[in-house]
Amino acid sequence: MNSIGSIQGVHYGALPKLEIPCACCGGRIFRIATRGDRYGFGLTTVVCKQCGLIFTNPRPSDEWFKEFYRDHYRKYYEDVAEPDDAYLSREWIQGRHRRNVKFLQTLVPRTGALLDVGCAEGTFLHLFQEAFPQWQIQGIEPSSSFSQFARQHYGLSTVRTTTFEELDALPDHSFGLITVNHVLEHLLDPNFLFSRVRRLLAPDGLLFIDVPDSEGTAAGLWRLHIGHVYHFTEPTLRNFLAKHGFDHVATARGDENPRPWTLQVLARVGPRLPSNWQAAAVDDGAIARNFARLCHRTFYKRMRRRLSRMKSLILSGTGKSTS
Repeated sequence: MNSIGSIQGVHYGALPKLEIPCACCGGRIFRIATRGDRYGFGLTTVVCKQCGLIFTNPRPSDEWFKEFYRDHYRKYYEDVAEPDDAYLSREWIQGRHRRNVKFLQTLVPRTGALLDVGCAEGTFLHLFQEAFPQWQIQGIEPSSSFSQFARQHYGLSTVRTTTFEELDALPDHSFGLITVNHVLEHLLDPNFLFSRVRRLLAPDGLLFIDVPDSEGTAAGLWRLHIGHVYHFTEPTLRNFLAKHGFDHVATARGDENPRPWTLQVLARVGPRLPSNWQAAAVDDGAIARNFARLCHRTFYKRMRRRLSRMKSLILSGTGKSTS
């Protein structure tokens, strides 16, 4: 039987890894917050001593991540290779997207052009179109099976199968709203997304971000996954927004579950990019202690439940557990 900590027979601990600077402020001095993760890879999660950003460091190469997302991510992270009706019925999918549409209903205009970055199977776009029938909507999604489902199941003909790098091909200032739902934590370079989004938005355009809340109380070590490269708090998310010239509009917390574990932020394109942005000083020790405390609170209970359902958490060549 394959062992926990492996993908396709490659043990994560044996992979070459790179120590990277902080994506937000460029800092290179870190405090270790915790070691460990939901699948036993042995991830190290650090806090930037300068700005408080929490992230996996060191980490494998960009090429390794490209292969992981292309071949393993959906099956490994969500136990699904292709979306279907059973996938759509998952409470967290319906609850999350309905909540986000409701949040936006009082804050965005009644008409405009929307781009959903990483639109997955299209549920958010479908619900948004129902609530805002006068909006023109587009979506981009790297997974061919998920983007095809969005087109066929929901009739979303404007969903394209494309990588996020191809945002460069879209016209400048062509959207009034760009939404990024549970995507930012997976990106190796968050700055790429923020800079491209600012270029694509109209001068008064809005950016909506939904990410797991690293100050939330419900996730435990379960939140630590090789696909979650960054872990955001409201201050660190605001840091990125300020760095790229966005003005904060509104913040919300919560999910369909009783305990809040997601963070939603709406921001507007500011009048100009800052010329001398600097992150505010933080208590990195307090951030690390709080993050570690929340991570370890519920992990073992949830891991025991998952292990009782699965003999192995490791992908075989077909994406199934083997023994």
